[in-house]
Amino acid sequence: MACGLKLLISLGTINESHQADSIDEVVNKPMYNFSNSRSDVVVINGDIRIHGKSSTIFIASSSERGLHSWTVMPYPRKADLSAMQRVRKWTMKFQVAEKLPDCIRTFSIPAVLFSTGGFSSNPYHDFSDLLIPLYLTARPFNQTLLFLITDNHQPWISKYRPILERLSKHDIIDIDKRDEVICFARTTFGLKAHEELGLNSSEFPYYSIRDFRQFLRSTYSLDRNIDK
Repeated sequence: MACGLKLLISLGTINESHQADSIDEVVNKPMYNFSNSRSDVVVINGDIRIHGKSSTIFIASSSERGLHSWTVMPYPRKADLSAMQRVRKWTMKFQVAEKLPDCIRTFSIPAVLFSTGGFSSNPYHDFSDLLIPLYLTARPFNQTLLFLITDNHQPWISKYRPILERLSKHDIIDIDKRDEVICFARTTFGLKAHEELGLNSSEFPYYSIRDFRQFLRSTYSLDRNIDK
């Protein structure tokens, strides 16, 4: 962990000045982004029902016309076949409301579903594939969201628990083990990603790698002179 932090933490005085004014900027309508070279991300508002054991995401539709399904793999290294072989495939399926499975539990807060498979536990990939994309995706929600983790790698969770708890104040759900249907009104599938070990501050939510470094320093109560 120390070498990863030293790789990313700089010395300057930096403020996290680009907090989102509202999460509605992110999830005010269904959004499908499959054009990003690193990750596929689906952000949906509506009636969303998740059955973890079958890796199925049901999305309510008002009409039987145009119903379709597709698969997503929520890990931000989609062009790397070696990494993606270690990531579970999820089926997203539109379904008319009367044919949806019943909700066993309904959550009032948004969820982010992502995988800790792939190349997790490699320090470089921990940051490039997971921690930086997770910060980019989750930070605008100001801790009011649930993490649904597929391909749960418990040593990774334990190692980075301080970061996860700083991004969400709720318990993590190991979604693969859930045989009941859990429901949400807002859900993000996959993690947003920019360049390797970097953030594009010109794109919403306008975070920079400096903001991320400051977030790490604050999370671990680190001295600014850690690199000296």
